[in-house]
Amino acid sequence: MTTKTAKPPAQLTEKAQAYNASRIHAHNTLRRLGWWPFVSQPGSAAEVAEIVAFQTQNKLTADGAAGPAVFAALRRLHAAARGWRLELPHGIQAIEQAYGPPGKGKTVKVPIFPGTGRAVGFHVSVANELATLLEIAADMSGYTPADIQTINVRKKRGGDNPGDDWSVHSYAAAFDADPSRNPWGNKPSSPLIRFPAFLEVFRALGWRCGADWKTPDTMHVQACTGY
Repeated sequence: MTTKTAKPPAQLTEKAQAYNASRIHAHNTLRRLGWWPFVSQPGSAAEVAEIVAFQTQNKLTADGAAGPAVFAALRRLHAAARGWRLELPHGIQAIEQAYGPPGKGKTVKVPIFPGTGRAVGFHVSVANELATLLEIAADMSGYTPADIQTINVRKKRGGDNPGDDWSVHSYAAAFDADPSRNPWGNKPSSPLIRFPAFLEVFRALGWRCGADWKTPDTMHVQACTGY
């Protein structure tokens, strides 16, 4: 990125550097995909200045912190080249429009974790993305789940309003990673808590992680938000 910008105030730069350091796994995911346009030394004041320029150009809050809004803008710029959705659906109406009615969407068997011979069913429009992100997540975190569970046509369970709506698994747009090892509650012994880079990979691409919920469903990751 070559656009020049004035240096952000020192206090802003310090806060932004601290925030960016906390999201380094997510940022490295975008670097690995070739979506990271900030070419200065990662975590440097110069990189913060580049991020501020990008945020300004894209009408985002220009605070130098590369978080979800920056990630979403980068997705809109780059996802089409991979045949991925420019945006993941937000809310039940958008989810049904994107993935079809519960149990009725178009699914495909997608190979996961190259060389293992494993495959899972997933909605065709996000299947390749799932396979790519699982590979990156396993490589970056050092954790490869032995069990990835995807399609399961059922109502929600647990949480604040169990049973009121269909689970995202019903739309073939969610997976559970090692349910027996990653139970509800973000337990310190859960691999997804012990190896945080795994979920950061999915957060970087806008997927929603159950570990972030008020009542944590640690195993759960879904290709949609607002639901």
